[in-house]
Amino acid sequence: MIKNNFKTFVAYSIFLFCLLTSKTYSQWELVTTQPDVIFSTGSSFSFGNYMGFGSSSSSKPGILFTSDFGLNWSLKTKYKSGIDSGVIAILNSETRIFASYYRDGLYLSTDTLNSWIEKNNGLNKNVNIWVIVANRDTLLIGTDSYGIYRSTNNGDNWNQVNKGLKSLNVERLKIDGNNILAGTSDGVYISTDYGDNWIAKNKGIENKEIYCLETNGNYIYAGTNGNGFFKSSDYGETWSNISNGLPKASYGLTIVQNDNILFATVGNFIAILGGVYISLDNGNNWIQRNEGISTTYKQLSSLIIVKDYLYLATTDLFQGVISKIFRARISDLITGIEDDAKVEVLNGKNFYAAPAFPTPSKDIAKIKIYWDTQYDVENAAREVYGILGNKLGESNNISIQNIQPYSAELQWDCSRVQNGVYLLMINYLGLNKIIPVLVVK
Repeated sequence: MIKNNFKTFVAYSIFLFCLLTSKTYSQWELVTTQPDVIFSTGSSFSFGNYMGFGSSSSSKPGILFTSDFGLNWSLKTKYKSGIDSGVIAILNSETRIFASYYRDGLYLSTDTLNSWIEKNNGLNKNVNIWVIVANRDTLLIGTDSYGIYRSTNNGDNWNQVNKGLKSLNVERLKIDGNNILAGTSDGVYISTDYGDNWIAKNKGIENKEIYCLETNGNYIYAGTNGNGFFKSSDYGETWSNISNGLPKASYGLTIVQNDNILFATVGNFIAILGGVYISLDNGNNWIQRNEGISTTYKQLSSLIIVKDYLYLATTDLFQGVISKIFRARISDLITGIEDDAKVEVLNGKNFYAAPAFPTPSKDIAKIKIYWDTQYDVENAAREVYGILGNKLGESNNISIQNIQPYSAELQWDCSRVQNGVYLLMINYLGLNKIIPVLVVK
C-alpha cells in the first residue's frame, strides 16, 4: 500500500501541480519591458526585420516599433502630445501601414510610421475599428457598432457592406483567397463577393462571440468567448469544439498557423490558467507552452511569427501597467509534443505522465502515463490525497484504460469531490508517483 507521507505532500503539492500542468519544453525569453504601455489584442504586424505592437494606453498611445528584431524599441504615434486615443488595430500591407485610433478613425503611413495621413472619408464619426484587412487597393475594416466598411481605393473612400450581418460588432476579418470571413458577436459570416453579401456559418458553434479567426486549406478555426476554439473541416458548413487540453471555459484570444502548426493564446475566468498553446493535429489536442513566462493576471494580446521565432505581447493590468514582449524559437516550442508532452513525474526514472486533462476537471480526470520496462500497471496500488496529504479513499474511483505494452490512461471519477488541487498517486516498481489534478465544478 501507498504510505501517507505528510511532509512529502506539503512540500510538493503546489510545486507538483505547477510542474505537471505547466512544465514544457518552451524557451521563452524576455525581449523588452514597457511601463505604461497597454497592448491591444490582435494589434500587431511584422515584415522583414520590422515589428510593431499597438498600444491603447492613454499615456503612451501609438505603436511600439522595432526595426532590428527587438534589440531596440521606440513608440511611434501620430500625436505630438499625449491624447486619450490609443491604437486598437494595425495592418501592414506591402509598403503601407494602417492604424486605427480609439474614437479617432483610420490613418496611413507610407514612411515606416514617421508620418500619417487621415483616411476617414465615409466613416462614421467616433467609430472604433477593431480590425483592418487588405488585398491590394481593396481594404475592409470591422467596427464596434457600424459593421463592415469597404474601400476600393486604398482607403480614400469608405462604404458600409453589411447585407446579411445580424451583428454590427465585427471583431475579426480574414481574407482567404476570394473569400472573406468575419468574426462577429453573432458568430462567423462568409462573403464570396468581397463583402456585398454575408452568409452566417455557425452550425455547431456554442458561443457565437468570435474573438479570432484563422484558415488553413478547408479548415477554419474560430476562438470564442468562453468556449475555447471551434474548427470547421468543410469551410464553415459545420463546426466542432476543439478544446481538448485547454482550461475550462477558456477564451480563444488569438490564433496563428505556420506549416500546419497552430499557436494560440488562451485566457480563463480563473485568471491563473491559460497562456500559449500549440497543436500539431489541426487543433484536436492542445499542449501548453508557458515555460519562461508568467500568465497569471496577464492580458495576452498578440502572437506573431517572425522568421524562426514566435513573439508574444503581454500586459499586466493588476500591479501597475507594465507590458512585456517575449520570444521563443519555434523549434524549441514544438520539441516533445510528438510524444504527447510527456513530462517526468518527480524525476522518477523511466516513468512519465502527461498533464491531467481536461484542466480543470469536473467529472472525469484523464492522465496518460508511459514507462519503458516491465510493469503491471493494472494491479499497481493507487490512491488520491488532498493538498495537505489527507487520504480521500478514492482508490476505487481510479480506473486504468487503454492499456498498451508501455502506456495506459488513468481515469479518476472526481465528480464527488469539492473544488481544489488533488494528488493522484500510483506505485511504480516500489516508488510512489504523484500526479496533481485541478478540480473545478
